Amino acid sequence: MEDNILWRLNLNCSNGRSGGEQTKMIVINHIIHTKTATQYQGETWGHFVPMGQMVKQMLDAKSAEEGKGQTIFNIGMVYGGGTFWDKWQRPNERVVAPIPSPKEDGLEATMKEVSERSGLKNFFIHWEIGMTTVRENDYFIRAFPMEWNGCIYLDQVKHATADNEYRIN
Repeated sequence: MEDNILWRLNLNCSNGRSGGEQTKMIVINHIIHTKTATQYQGETWGHFVPMGQMVKQMLDAKSAEEGKGQTIFNIGMVYGGGTFWDKWQRPNERVVAPIPSPKEDGLEATMKEVSERSGLKNFFIHWEIGMTTVRENDYFIRAFPMEWNGCIYLDQVKHATADNEYRIN
């Protein structure tokens, strides 16, 4: 992911931009990918370095070297419910599963309450500070919303691939 973003940011010559013009990009992805801090995620994943952190560090280093103010505007995305690929790492075992309910103190629960009170099923909030628990489909991590510039809430999501040949839990 980070290679694709950095590659696109460096396409100045093919898109008519002058070499001195600042390139800007907004990145929207699930919060686990856009976060900008490394975090230990248990025995399965170990220390996870998210795409958002890698891109931010590369742009910060490039900006310091070139004297430019390149940066990234990261937008995390959370959802109220839906389905996801469980056991996605093992294709012959993967199944479509319902996304577990969020923790009561989780970001998803807060965003769902905003959704219900406002009547908006999907929305964007721009923020800079805070701390909470977030769900990564089937497990939970601590997250600091200040790792993102904002967050999109989607009421329901569906796994990305057609599921007609896979069983549903």
